[in-house]
Amino acid sequence: MDHTKFSSLPKGFFRFTALDVETSCTDIDSVCQIGVACVEASNNIRTYSTFVNPQKRFDPFNTQPHGNGPDTVADAPTFPEVWQQMAPLLEQNHLVQHSNFDKTAIAACCKSPR
Repeated sequence: MDHTKFSSLPKGFFRFTALDVETSCTDIDSVCQIGVACVEASNNIRTYSTFVNPQKRFDPFNTQPHGNGPDTVADAPTFPEVWQQMAPLLEQNHLVQHSNFDKTAIAACCKSPR
């Protein structure tokens, strides 16, 4: 795995970290992009976003809002690769999510056999 793709992932302790995901289709475990915003004690915000190859189809209903498609994620890491790099950041900081959808999608990807 090319770890340089994750070199800009924020490191350290933050007041909180916000997480948002995009999906490629109606399958809840089809995360194709993950974004985080890490809020420092000074209220400065450090952001990070990565594409994820969901290894699933792309449905127009899902892709129209975010514009990601198969070509966008063709060379992107898979969810297990992304999660291995992001988990330490997310586990050590208070995590908030845009909606329950994000929590459900991440949980489904973590349980997926892929």
